[in-house]
Amino acid sequence: MNKLITTLILICFSIPTRADIYVCESEIDGAIVAPTVLAKSQIRRNSGTYFVVDSEKGIREPNGNTHTIEPCRMSNEFLICMSLFEGIGINSLAIDTLNFTFTYVEQNYKVRVSSYYGTCIKGS
Repeated sequence: MNKLITTLILICFSIPTRADIYVCESEIDGAIVAPTVLAKSQIRRNSGTYFVVDSEKGIREPNGNTHTIEPCRMSNEFLICMSLFEGIGINSLAIDTLNFTFTYVEQNYKVRVSSYYGTCIKGS
């Protein structure tokens, strides 16, 4: 019996995951900031902010900063990744899987809304 349980555990944990991985680079980003925080809002082109999107683990930056923690889901041709941080804000990213463009919005309640637009490359 112990050998059977051990075998089942090994089989279950040795199955490779089927996560889709994307590396996304922003071309345009902008931030609307509360005037009590900074004097003005900003829009930048060619900012080169990178996001790593794992359809099973969410979004992170190459430096390890986590943006979402839930698995992503498909909605038509869009891969949608979202996380609600209770009392803090909401982050939402959508990748158009037909043309590999993305939009990402990060809202920090009462302080800032940041948005990004760019392109992604799908990993193998």
